[in-house]
Amino acid sequence: CSNIGTGAFAGLNISNITLPSSLVAIGAGAFEKCKLIESITIPENVINIGLLAFYNCTNLKEVTMLSSSGAYLGEDAFPSSVEKIYIPKGSLEEYTSRGSWAPYISKLVEI
Repeated sequence: CSNIGTGAFAGLNISNITLPSSLVAIGAGAFEKCKLIESITIPENVINIGLLAFYNCTNLKEVTMLSSSGAYLGEDAFPSSVEKIYIPKGSLEEYTSRGSWAPYISKLVEI
């Protein structure tokens, strides 16, 4: 699976997600309103996270990004409930240089 389509899992009562390492894109609203998700790990090869991909996932608190290059983010890709976005050590400059990450800069934590 290289892409998760638009709205693929929207509104489902899922709490645990394991995304395949082959994934490169998460479509718009793919996990919108999946209110049981508390954390998610985005594989290293993901280069695009669509508009509203995790919108209204009100319990989502932590996101772990495995890519050091920072995927392109669509508007409101993550909900305001996200407290921390973990990124690889040494990649902060790459993430902060991408305009789409601007709303989340204060939540970025290098690990």
